[in-house]
Amino acid sequence: VELLKMIPGVEYIEDPYKNRCCGAGGGVRAGQRELSQKIANTKKEYIEATGADMVTTECPFCTIQINDMMKGTEMKVRYIPDLLAESYRKGEE
Repeated sequence: VELLKMIPGVEYIEDPYKNRCCGAGGGVRAGQRELSQKIANTKKEYIEATGADMVTTECPFCTIQINDMMKGTEMKVRYIPDLLAESYRKGEE
């Protein structure tokens, strides 16, 4: 969180439900598609309630799941290591 707050132009908005599962992990997305979608829809509601225009995650499974559930919206989904690397490269320019 502290590293994200240091990125120029980023305003960190706390998600009170950030530790809730997105429905992709543990093989749920692959083996229990209906359950995965139900969990994802709940997570989507939590994310949208923050009012943020970007969601970040350190989990590659969450990145894929959240990208899928945010299709058709303006929400950007970023994998934290990629976002940090991009910010670092911009700082070197």
